[in-house]
Order: sequence, then structure tokens, then C-alpha cells
Amino acid sequence: MKATCGDPFLPLNCPADLTIHPDPGQCIAFVEFDSLIWSHDVTVANFSFTPGPTSPFEYGNTPVDLTVIDLDGNVNSCTFIVTVEPNTYTLVCDDFVTVYLGQDCTREVTPFMVLEGGPYDCEEAYSVDIINPEGGYLGNIVDLSFLGADWTVKVEDNYSGNYCWGSILVVPDSIGQTITCPPNNTVLCHEPYGPGQLGTASVETCLDSSDYTITYTDVLLNSFCNGDNIAFQVHRNWKVTNIFDKVTTCQQTITALRVSIFDLTFPPDFDGIDEPPLSCNDTLSYPALADTSRTGVPTINGLNPAGLTCSIVMFYTDSVTHICGERYKIEREWKVIDFCTDEQRILIQTILIEDVAGPQFEVPPMIPASNLTDCGPSITLPPIHLLHECSGFDVEIRTPWDTLYTDGGILEVPVSAGSYNLVYVATDDCGNIGYGTSILSFNSNVIASCPDNTTVNCNFYREELKPALDAGETSVLQQFGQPVLNANCGFLNITETVDQMIDTCSSGHLFRTMSVTANGQTQHCIQDIGVATVSDFVVEFPADTTVTCSAGTTDFGEPVVHGADCENIQVTYSDEVFTVVQDACYKIIRTWVVTNACVAGDSLDDEVAEKPESLLGLPFPACDLDGDGDCDNHTFRDSWTENSQPGPADAQTATGIDTDPDSEPWDGYITYQQVIKVIDYVDPIFSNQCQLASVCVDDQTCNIGYYLPTPPIDDCSPIVSLTAQLLRPGGWAMGFGPHQDLAPGSYPVRYVALDQCNNQESCETTLVIEDCAPPTAVCQAGLDIDLIPPDGITVVNASDLNNFSTDNCPGTLRFSYSSNVYDTLRTFTCDSLGLRTATLYVTDAAGNQASCTAGLEIIKTSFQFECEPLDDFPISGFIKTPENEGIANVEVAGQTGTSLTDANGFYLVYSQNLPATVAPYKNNDPLNGVTTFDIVLLNKHILGVQPLNSPYKIIAADVNNSKTVTTFDAVLIRQLILNIIQSFPNNTSWRFVPAGYVFPNPGNPFDPPFPETMTASSSGSPANLNFTGIKTGDLNGSVVPNFSSGPVDRDLAGPYPFSVDDIPYKAGEIFTLPFYADKIPVLGWQFALAFEPDQAEFLQLVPGFVPKENFNLQEVGKGGLRTSWNSLTPFMPGNKPAFSLVFKARTDGRVSDWLHLDEEALPDEAYSENLRFMHVQLLFQAKKPGGEYTLLYPARPNPFDETTALPFYLPEKGMVTFTFSDVSGKVVLTKKAIYEKGVQSLVINAGDLPGPSLYIYSMETSWGNGQGKIVLH
Repeated sequence: MKATCGDPFLPLNCPADLTIHPDPGQCIAFVEFDSLIWSHDVTVANFSFTPGPTSPFEYGNTPVDLTVIDLDGNVNSCTFIVTVEPNTYTLVCDDFVTVYLGQDCTREVTPFMVLEGGPYDCEEAYSVDIINPEGGYLGNIVDLSFLGADWTVKVEDNYSGNYCWGSILVVPDSIGQTITCPPNNTVLCHEPYGPGQLGTASVETCLDSSDYTITYTDVLLNSFCNGDNIAFQVHRNWKVTNIFDKVTTCQQTITALRVSIFDLTFPPDFDGIDEPPLSCNDTLSYPALADTSRTGVPTINGLNPAGLTCSIVMFYTDSVTHICGERYKIEREWKVIDFCTDEQRILIQTILIEDVAGPQFEVPPMIPASNLTDCGPSITLPPIHLLHECSGFDVEIRTPWDTLYTDGGILEVPVSAGSYNLVYVATDDCGNIGYGTSILSFNSNVIASCPDNTTVNCNFYREELKPALDAGETSVLQQFGQPVLNANCGFLNITETVDQMIDTCSSGHLFRTMSVTANGQTQHCIQDIGVATVSDFVVEFPADTTVTCSAGTTDFGEPVVHGADCENIQVTYSDEVFTVVQDACYKIIRTWVVTNACVAGDSLDDEVAEKPESLLGLPFPACDLDGDGDCDNHTFRDSWTENSQPGPADAQTATGIDTDPDSEPWDGYITYQQVIKVIDYVDPIFSNQCQLASVCVDDQTCNIGYYLPTPPIDDCSPIVSLTAQLLRPGGWAMGFGPHQDLAPGSYPVRYVALDQCNNQESCETTLVIEDCAPPTAVCQAGLDIDLIPPDGITVVNASDLNNFSTDNCPGTLRFSYSSNVYDTLRTFTCDSLGLRTATLYVTDAAGNQASCTAGLEIIKTSFQFECEPLDDFPISGFIKTPENEGIANVEVAGQTGTSLTDANGFYLVYSQNLPATVAPYKNNDPLNGVTTFDIVLLNKHILGVQPLNSPYKIIAADVNNSKTVTTFDAVLIRQLILNIIQSFPNNTSWRFVPAGYVFPNPGNPFDPPFPETMTASSSGSPANLNFTGIKTGDLNGSVVPNFSSGPVDRDLAGPYPFSVDDIPYKAGEIFTLPFYADKIPVLGWQFALAFEPDQAEFLQLVPGFVPKENFNLQEVGKGGLRTSWNSLTPFMPGNKPAFSLVFKARTDGRVSDWLHLDEEALPDEAYSENLRFMHVQLLFQAKKPGGEYTLLYPARPNPFDETTALPFYLPEKGMVTFTFSDVSGKVVLTKKAIYEKGVQSLVINAGDLPGPSLYIYSMETSWGNGQGKIVLH
């Protein structure tokens, strides 16, 4: 820019606008003013530039003023523009830069830390951004949360927009850490000098206190009497070590000074002058009474100086004079020596021990005696009850008839009515005398008094009383006293019985009845021994922790419960996650809650804020509640604080701040917050490579809606974000589903797992959907086959036997005469004339097969040829179970076709020639009659506890056809029940033995091998070839062998409930459902759970006392889970859940809305200790575990024709609502009424429902819900 301004007589031409660049490494530039070209028309006296030659120019446009003065003083000026433009350099970033955190645990990442090479402008010309794995910009400040990982860094030119990428690794080497020792100090040589007295080192650091530890070691320097006043010195070396192994130290010096024995204070005399004499003691001998712990030692400032640290030794000798009984005089000579000065002091201490009181005792105010003849004249006088006496003593009893010189004894007196005075006199060895009086009174009773009622706590009952009482040993209760019999009846026999009225919390009453018979009459007394529940459990919670994750799931710890004997313990926790944490990737505040349902009350709340064992104010080891050798800040006992520590003795005392309306002082509720910091650089691991089980299309639509299951993932983080997508013909479909209308085929699936530290892993797999449904085979009922001339031969294709067979999926059906799809032709000749049957096999495109039997009649209508007459031999018989029930649909092949048995087990085949072999065959429905109960029976057989009593059952038990019965057979049965395998390997579902076959060794039917066929011969009767069918795996005869047989009618012992919390939840919430088995002895169970995947996503199975191998998790993607479990001996479930399921809610709701038993997938049943069947039931709990809940029992009868009853149990009187729905979900009936407490029943008549069908019903109460199904015929 040029301008002429100012004085018009001083023309001025300004320099041209100028563009310059800074030198490398600079963000400013300097103008070479001497090189500027400008002009004027007069002689210039002076000129100046503003800004001038020494001024730096920054990026951008800067105006510069040129001012000129001529010789006459005229002034003119002009302005031009200087533009500073940044250089355009190519940026090159270092791909591995180490960044050291500073003193304050942070560091700014600057551009020149990342850029390499050059040249570049000044650092301010560039900006730095750290990028997280999701692409987010985190700025350029790093802290502890960045430690250990490689972070992507972008450096950008602020003016040109050019950038480059690099990476940094943040390390903690330069973190600030200083330690300050306590001040040096001086103590006396016998005084304590620990950190508790002289202080602890302090630390200044940016780390949290949980991230470093302070320790110290002492170095002791003795002076060994070197003439000065110093006894010893201690150099205390303090050390602080942080989690990154950085160590800082300091030293503290402690000087201990000597003391003089002439400053000693000697203990006083106990002679009645300094101190009163000591009184003798019933339980302590005179040396124990006169022990220095009671009578004192020489001290300085109240502390004993004796020992090596002060080089002082002291000892004493006693001179003892025995006066009488327990009266003594002790003269104790003390001698104290200072080894450094050889000085010593001697003093005599006098101690008197006196016995000046007569014996103190009690005798019964009245001694009852009986005038019944069975008791007799010998009166047993009781001894005295001594209350206090140190010395020995003698007793005499003065009576109206005689004097006894013994402490109690037998006295012969005349039996009569009336009362008589007795005097007891006791004289001790020092001549002191005590008196007591009693009255001997005669009456007509035998029992004088019953033992007082008493109370014990449940721990004592369970450990000391219950085992003996259960074994019938009532003598264990004699410790609570016996009836006091009249003084002359003590020889009579006492019998006793006990009634135990104890609940599940081991509280209640023992009613003890004691009886005595005299003169033909029996007298009784009853003692009530109360059993009070105790809540003295101790919980050691996991300590706060900082975890650096490795591969797989990291254990953050869990509470350890000690002493839970009477308690019903439940442990739960909830997490609050903080993702912005100074020194970790994230922080979890885990709130643990441990409850004892026996005392917690109806409202679960923390009425007593327990204090940890470190704050109870108890000395060690009394404060060590869990016995682990320390008193820490994360171990608690129920309702213990520094002010209140209730024990078993307080079991029926409502004390403290427990506000429940009960007679005990515990709240049964302990809560604790655990702080977990996580440093995690490990990617999630798909533990099973996200494998998916094949899925069957088994309905008529040939497609399914499918929820992708959640694969098991091992990761340090408790919360892992998981996404899924499935590749369909139109592209990738996002989400877990439901993915609707999936036809058979293979579908690629991709999972991506992202944990809370942004570690990510993907897994790809394939979902295979198969057509598993067989076609519907329909045969011609009567088909005439006419022999064709000239030779009378007709070839019939198998498809000719088809009568509109159908399949659920598209594709061509194939027809054959056997399971071989190429076996499609049969030739009929004159030898075939007459009625025949033929089996038609129908095979769909997926290879599924079904069969039916066609009826054929081979006829000859042509006169162009002749057939020789031929008589076929009919072969027939019955095939039945060992229980004589007919087995339907058994294939029996003859020479002219295959026959299927009818509902009675009858078959008829024809053979053109004899002899002919008959071999029955049936290999379908392998689960028919097979349940976990068969595993129970099989195990009892293997153990020899209850051997199988039939060779047929032993054959049925050999499911793998190994000719032996082993535990592997039990494994295979369980796998079949769980649907892990679909058939038994190397075996068929039925085996057949000729009826009437006598096994040479019934205990081992495999040696010799048993026959499985029969031969029809002309010499025998081909009309009676009967077989016994054995259902493989069915050891109790529960198979349904034919169409007319209904389900086996079992005598149920009642319900077997599993308690499940009816948890309310919100969408996105992760929750755990423990399944608590009923606390009665059980041998096993089986059932299937069904849940709605659109309501909750299954995440994990957590085994309890039932191992993981007792479950099938392959069906959880479709909302199904099967379990089968058994025990070799009756098992009593305790407080541990059988198993737990972890879900993630997809919607808001309650668990009872979508979780139920699936009886169609697997019949639900449990087995009692006496082998009776029980009906498994889910008991949804609307209040705390351990209380009373609603129970809904199975409907009986079910199915029904006219009426059925739905029994249920209520813990209290209240409203009950039953709702009945049809299979479409439409509500068809509602019943609402108020019922009394206890077992009640709702009767449903056939007319209450619209018509024959399946109905689903639910029951709702204030205490819980239930559901079930009924079928109206």
C-alpha cells in the first residue's frame, strides 16, 4: 500500500506492501528496513518506521507507518502492510514417543515432543490431540489414566491444516514423591518408642493413598554401659513404595536415656497399714493371690525398668509362714541391681493373707419327703451348697432324731405327717463357724419340683443337642436339670420324652416331659427349653483393590461369611461405575449387602451401622473376628459397634438400635462399599470363539425368528458392551434380534465386544439353520396292483404308494421302500398275489424321513397268462413291555413286506418260505420314558445300594450297548435329557428279547448274549412269536409305549419349589437371579426354563452347588435352558444357591413376567430321599428370602373332564387373583377372592371355560405369584 499524506509540499512515496516468512523454529519475522524502496522529492532531515527495525512481526498483517521530516521541519507520513506468512513444512511424527508423567501426575504433550526431523516453525504454530480408540479427541494433557497403553497422537499445523500421526507411551517414572520423617526424639530406656508414640512418616504425592505403602525398619545401637547417659539409639528408616515401585526414604533418630535405680518406687505392704491384708480366695492358692500382678513391682514413672535396654535386673524371694487353713504371712525381699553402675537396692515387702469369715452356704429352706409306701423311711438329706470358704471345713446336721456328722447323708426317720426343723453347722480349719436351717416336710407327692424353664441359643442346639436328640438320646438334656424327687424317693426311675418344635432358622422350643411312677400313679413335669436364633455371623468383605488386568476374567474378590450356622444368608451387590478416574481406566463402587433372613425382618434396612473389627475398640486378638491374624477395616460382625456387641447370651433381648419388632438385638443386615480401580489394556476374549449351535426349523412355516445368543466373554471389566450383526441376503442386519423369517441355510454372524477401557475384540462365526422336521408321510390305504401280461410281472415305483405326503419346507420329496432313497422299485409276480403291506419312506430335501404303511392287493385280471396257486405262511405275535403293555409302531419285516404293530403290540407278516427270521425294530423318540430319575436308579445300582432287580432294567441301563453298566451310561442319559445328543450312540431306542426267554444269569444278562430275533418254522407255531420290548434308558417303566397309554400317573409327594427373587428392573440393567432349592433332602431333579429373549438377554450361568455340566446352554438364544442334576446320596440344600443366571434387561418389568418352566421341553420333576416324585415349581419371592411365600401346587386332575382343583398356600389371609388365558393370550376367566391363611383351593368347572383346550393360568398375591397350565378335554 502506498500513500502520500501530510504536508502537500513534502511529497512521499511509501514502500510497497511486503510479505515475509519466519526463520525455522520461529513464529515471528524481522523486516530488513534498509532494503525497502521509498522516495521523496526534497531533502529529508529525518525519518522513522513504526514499528521499527528491531520490532518482531507476528503471523498476519501488520500496518507500518513511515514518517518523514524535511530540512524545513515539514512532516509527512504514509502506511504500508507487512504480512508474515507461516512456512509450509511437511510434518513428520515419531511413531513411538515415551512421555514421562510429571510431579503432579500429569504432563502436557507438546508438538516438538512428537515431531521429528524439520525444519519447522515455532511450537506455537502447531497443536496436539490425543485420540481414543473411538476416534474421540482427548486434548494434549495425559495423566495416570493414560499409563501403559499406546495412544494415537495427531499433530496439526494451525495455519495450513497439514497434520501427521504418531503414537505415545505414557510412563510414571517422574511422578513426584517425597517423604518426611517424624522429628528426632528422646525417651527413657524403659518407655515405648513405637510409631504410635513417636509418630509416622508423612508422604507428599499426587497418588491416592491406596497406591503406596509406608514401612519402616529399626536399627538398634546399644551403648553397653560406656559411661554416658545414653542407653541406646534407634535409627528408624522410613520407606514409601508406590505401585510403580518408586521408593523414597528418610531416617528418624530416637535416643533412649538411662534411668537410676534410686528413682524406683517400691510396691506397698499388704499388712493393714500401707494396704489392707489380702482375703483368701476359694479358687486361688496363696502364691497366686500374692502374685506381683496383684501386689506390684518396683517402677519408675509407673513402668517397670527391668531388662537389657536399661541394664537393670530385679528379683525377689519369699519367706512364707502358714498360720492356719488359708492364712499366711509372706515377707518378700526385693533386690534391684544396675549392671552399669553396680549399684543395688534391697527392700522387704510384707503381705498378709487372712481367713476371718465362717463358711457361707445355702441349704434348701424345705426338704420335701413322701409318705407313700413305695418311697420308704430312708431320707436323703442334701449337702450344703457352699457359697464361699477358703479353708477346709466339717459339717454336722442336727435333727430331732439324730445328728449326722457328714455333709449330707441318709437318715432313717419314722414316716408320718408333719414338719421338722433341721440345723446345718459348718466349721472351717481356722475355727470360723457358719449356720443354716431347713424344714423336713412330709406330703403325698413324688416329684418335689421340675427343672426351671431355660433358653439356649441355636448354635448350642445344633452342635450339642440336635445330633443326640435325633438319635433318640434324651440324656443329653440332663444338663438342664432333673426333677427333684422327695427326699425318700430318689431311687425311683425317671423316664423322659422330648418334642422338638424347631423352625428353619433353628429356633423354637424343646418340650421335655419327665415322668415318675409310685404306688401305681404316674406324676409328670414338663420343662420348656427355648431355642433362640442367633445372628453372630462375621463377613470379611474384599478389600479395596487396584487391579491391572490380564487375559480373562479378573476376580475382584467376594465376601467370605464365617459362623453362619443358624443363619439364612444371602449375598448381593450392585455396582456404580465411574469412567473418569485420575489413576485408572475406571473405578467401581461395589456395594455389597449381606442379609440374614432369620432376623432381618420384613423391611430389609441397615438399622445398625456396624463398625469394622479395627474400630470396635477391642484389643488383639479379641478384635480378630474372622481369625485371619489381623483387625482390618473390612470385616464386620452382625450389629457389632464400638458401643454394642450382642452375643449368643443376648439371643432373646431386644437391645441396641435394632428396631424390628422382634425379641433379638440383631438387624441381620451388613452393607459395605468396596472401591475397585481397574487398569486394563487387554482385549475381551470370546472364550468359545463365539460358536453357535445349529438351530432347527421344526414348524410348518419353514422359517424362524431368532435371537442371537450372547457368547461367553472373559474380560476384566464387569460390564462389556456387545454388538451383533447377521448377514442376510439384503445385507448386514444389526442387533441381536429377533431376526425374523430366517429360512434354512448358513448366515455369517459378527460380534464386537468393547469393554469400559475401550479394549475391543471382534469374533465371526456362522449360524446354521436346519430343517429338522420330518415330512408328513401319507400312504394309499388300499392300492390294487394288477399283474401285467404276458409274464405276470409288475414293477411299482414307491411314489405310487404316496397319497399327498407333505413337508414344511419347499423342495422335492423323494419316495423309497426303505431308508435308502435309491430303493424306489418293487417287483410283484404271481408269487405276490393277495393282500400285502409295504412301508413307504418319504425323504425331504434336508434328509429328514418319515414312513407309513400302505395296504396293497396284488390281483390278476388278465387271461393272457396263468399263476400257479401259492400259499404264504402268516407269522404273527405280540410285542409288549415287561409290564405287559402293547408297544405300537414296531417294524417287523417279512418276505412279502413290513408290518407295524398296532396299539396292542400285535403284528402280522407273511413269508413265502419257512423257516423265516423275525427281527423287530424300533428306533425313534429316544427320550420317551427317560428322566433324571433313571440316572438316580442307575447310580444306586452301580454303588450296590439298590441293585436293579430285573435283567430287562439292566439291559435298559446299558445305553451305549457296551455290554456293561457304568457311570458313562449315566453321562449319556443326562446328555440326552439336556438335548446335547439326540440319540444314544451305538444303540437303538428299543431292544427286543423273545418273550419267555430265561436269562441264565439275571444279574448279568449280557453273558451269554441274549437273542434279539426269533425263527418261524414249520414245526413250530408261527402265530405266537411274541417279544418283550425294552426301552433303552428307562429303568422305572415310565415309557408311554402306545397311542392309548397316557402319561404315567405318579404319586407326587408335593411341590419342590425353587425360590427366585421377583426382581423389578429397568431396561439396560444387569441383574443376577439366584435359584435357591427347597431345604429338604433331595436326590435330584430335572426341568427346563423358558424366558422371553425380547424381555431379557441371557449373559451368564453362575454354578452354585450344581456344576456347569448339568446344564445345556445351546438353546439360550431361543429362550430355553435345561438342567438335570442328581446326588448319589440325599442332599440337603443349604444357603448356597443351586445356580444363578445373569440377565441384561431389554425392557422395564419384573422377572415373573417372562420366566417360567417349560414342561413341553422337559417334564419338571424332583425326587425325594425315599424316591417319591415331586413337582418342581418356581416360587417368585416378593419379599426377603427365608420368609413365607405363596405356593401354587399342581392342578389335580390335569387334564380334566368336569372339574379340577388348584391348591395353593398363603402365609397370611389376603386377596388372591386367578387369571386364565387361552393359547392366543386372550383372557377368558378371572377369579378373585379373599382366602384364609394356610392351604386353600380354587375349583374350576368345565362350564367356567369356553371349551376343550389348553389354558394358561396365573395367580397373583401380595406375597408372590405363580403360574401353570390346565387342559380341558
